[in-house]
Amino acid sequence: MPAQDPTIRRVLYESKWPLLYHYGDLFFVQFTDEAVAADIRFVIALILIGGMGTRLRPFTCETPKALLPVVNKPFLNYQFEILKKHGIQEAILCTSYMPEVFRRELGDGRGTGLKLRYLHEKNPLGTAGAIKNAQAWVKDTVLALNGDVLNALDITAFLKAHRA
Repeated sequence: MPAQDPTIRRVLYESKWPLLYHYGDLFFVQFTDEAVAADIRFVIALILIGGMGTRLRPFTCETPKALLPVVNKPFLNYQFEILKKHGIQEAILCTSYMPEVFRRELGDGRGTGLKLRYLHEKNPLGTAGAIKNAQAWVKDTVLALNGDVLNALDITAFLKAHRA
């Protein structure tokens, strides 16, 4: 992490916990102290979609917030497109509310162009808890995204800064 870049902050580090970098609504998590491959294809996106969407009721009574349509397609598809644009090939969806709907709508990800895996939280764990819960599923660098936030960050440049 470049010391001269104040926009990226280390917000959590202990030897038994992941190393977490924060930039706006994006997080990079590194679970090992080893240097990771420079190829972004080995970065896994961790998308946090466990919220109940209570402020969007009644729309979220039958459809999770991340699957609500925005300009005729599910909101989550916009995130998938950004990830693919930057070469990320795999995403883990951290679900809590209505996990069966995500599995039914997205399956293994073939229709999204990404390999999708699901990690269900029986009880909502919050942002840090969801990331910690996913630790066993990943080895190196993870891009953690909130499933209800869309931004135009250059993920490739962000990863380059993270690894510098």
